[in-house]
Amino acid sequence: MSYSPAGFYQFPTLTDAALRGGDPQYNAKLIGWLDEAIAEGDGFIQQDPNYDKMAEGMAYVTGDHKPGVDGVRAAADIEAFTLNLCRRAVQAHVSALTDLKPTFGWRSMNPKYGPTADLLNKLTIAWYLNQMADVTFGDVMKIAWAGGTADMMIEWDGSSGDGGDHRIIPKDPRDTLPIRPSRYGGVQAWQGVVFREVHSVNVLRDTYPAHAHLIKSTADGLLASVKGLFVRQAPKLQTPSDPLAGLGGMPRGAGPIRGGDVLFYRCYLNDRSRNIGPRPVVVGDPTKPYSYMVEPGALLYPRKRLILRTEHVIIYDGPAPYFHGKYPFVRFTPWKLPWFFFGQSALADLRPVQDAINRLGRGVLLGLEQWLNQGTVIDTNVVGEMAARRYNSRAPGQQIKIRGQVVDPEKAFRKLEGPNPQVLALAGTTLQELVNRFESLAGTGNLEALAQMKQMPAENTIERFYQAMTPQLRLEGRMFEAFLRDASSQIASNTFQFMTSTRRIHLLGDAGAALEDFDYDPGSLVPSLKPTTPQMDPLTGMTMDVPNPEYDPMFDANKPRDERAQAMNKLMAFVVAPNSVLAFNAQEEKMLDLQLARMGYLDIWSLMERLERPNMGEPPPIPLPPRRPPQNEQELAEGLMLGKYIMDPMSGQLAEMRVPATITERLMAQQQLMIGMTANPAGRKASGGDSPKVEEKDGGSRTTVTESEK
Repeated sequence: MSYSPAGFYQFPTLTDAALRGGDPQYNAKLIGWLDEAIAEGDGFIQQDPNYDKMAEGMAYVTGDHKPGVDGVRAAADIEAFTLNLCRRAVQAHVSALTDLKPTFGWRSMNPKYGPTADLLNKLTIAWYLNQMADVTFGDVMKIAWAGGTADMMIEWDGSSGDGGDHRIIPKDPRDTLPIRPSRYGGVQAWQGVVFREVHSVNVLRDTYPAHAHLIKSTADGLLASVKGLFVRQAPKLQTPSDPLAGLGGMPRGAGPIRGGDVLFYRCYLNDRSRNIGPRPVVVGDPTKPYSYMVEPGALLYPRKRLILRTEHVIIYDGPAPYFHGKYPFVRFTPWKLPWFFFGQSALADLRPVQDAINRLGRGVLLGLEQWLNQGTVIDTNVVGEMAARRYNSRAPGQQIKIRGQVVDPEKAFRKLEGPNPQVLALAGTTLQELVNRFESLAGTGNLEALAQMKQMPAENTIERFYQAMTPQLRLEGRMFEAFLRDASSQIASNTFQFMTSTRRIHLLGDAGAALEDFDYDPGSLVPSLKPTTPQMDPLTGMTMDVPNPEYDPMFDANKPRDERAQAMNKLMAFVVAPNSVLAFNAQEEKMLDLQLARMGYLDIWSLMERLERPNMGEPPPIPLPPRRPPQNEQELAEGLMLGKYIMDPMSGQLAEMRVPATITERLMAQQQLMIGMTANPAGRKASGGDSPKVEEKDGGSRTTVTESEK
């Protein structure tokens, strides 16, 4: 077979043996090319002016500021003093953005697939709560706030839970090495990307047992190139890991400690190689679901090429496993500048103020220490050396015996004047002004106001939300909403690709079942349809093929699942209400839901879900139109015998006993149970007819909660 070049300069052209993973010469050339690409990508990002400032920003968050007081050697405790307002600012912003009460969700562009979008919403919420995704989002934003940019990998972990689950991993952007990056189109427009990681030897050997004998520890010098490692302090005395190594002539402490870690690279390439041979070829392991057939003239890697390697060995070379065809990561840049590759840290404007606060704070402490513990000049011509050493100006009730002479204490012990009290007062005022200026630049005060309004809604809460949300905070929230949209598209695609009906039912119960579980590709949320469907003729009792009204050519059963999954993903739109990440919509939505429930337009189960009240349970099964009518008499008879289907005595129509799924169906169940509370929307409202709010009365001396309209 023949294959065209990949489209990269000096990239080795594929061979049949290389396509099957058995060409050592090709692998050696590939490692050489990747080494050059890694060096080029690393050099490219190091040229960005913000690259070296990332470590500095992280140091400020951890409180590792530069000590010193302008040439004055103070006491050790004063010299190391820092008033770390940077950490407080980061904590406030991360808390505001991860305290997610957003109005977001999936909506189908085609109403026919609305139930699938609703199921996708429930699966996303279940994953978000079970995996505590807000904690990971917080780690991503801490990196972004300190360094200006943060990356988050989005993967499917098949070993997690019952059938696998989504996994998101925060990453230092300095370990994301671009290959031929484009200035336009974001990270997905790059020609390739290399993720530089460190894993233990045992983990990689367990994950890739076929290459276990080739996976060895990496030298510490190369491991130091990874920026996302835990910060470690070098031990004062290093000894060989082998206690008998000194017997071979090596002096103790001469060699570095080997931690058993391996430098690991994940290389994704936009490979444009084509099959120019006369016959189709299979790309990927035929036993894996992401393997596929490539016809003559088609791209070998339409959804990216993935190469996994260590320092010396290729572990995997084949198609990327994800149907969405994107690099499996998203980049969060709160403050992006078009002329920089990396974004600028939010601490860039705060670091000078933080340094001034630290210097002035040390100066104030030093001045107070000098004032409280003033220096003393002792005349040794009058007082002996022993008395001078024992004298302590701060100790009360001291007695100094002087024999044979009359001494004037004011001349023998003369205290040095400390700093001017007016200067100390001015320094304290200046310090407070700097702290206030820092709070203003960081927007911490506005975030605290938002947090207080979320806890105690008042009559003018919505207006106060508008006032507290400065343009800076609104822009920050919008950037995070855009970040969520990018991540959600990959999460949805992975759900369609990997999430089985067993896993869905395990998470959501019967609500996890979907009509797509009963089509020609069972167990998957991706539809698989045929133009006709078998249906029983009521006159003859025979089964005949009739046109399928649900048929869509995009989901034809003869198409591979990856094409159908991509088509389904395009029908889903991830919608985030503006400013909802900052909890602007949270209180308003809860108030609206409460009003709808009182008017009878929202069932009690949906209300409790949105109010986040636990242990409400789910509505009981009631007769409803069947989701999927029985296909033949045998299926109908079995359903009637098991109680799955019943004949409605009022209408004579076939009904299915199932748990209500939509709000309308739940309202029907609520009406049958005779529960709920409805307020007449017409006429004068009774108490409880308005949104609950806090009001101040008697000049602010007392507060009341009212729910009545005025």
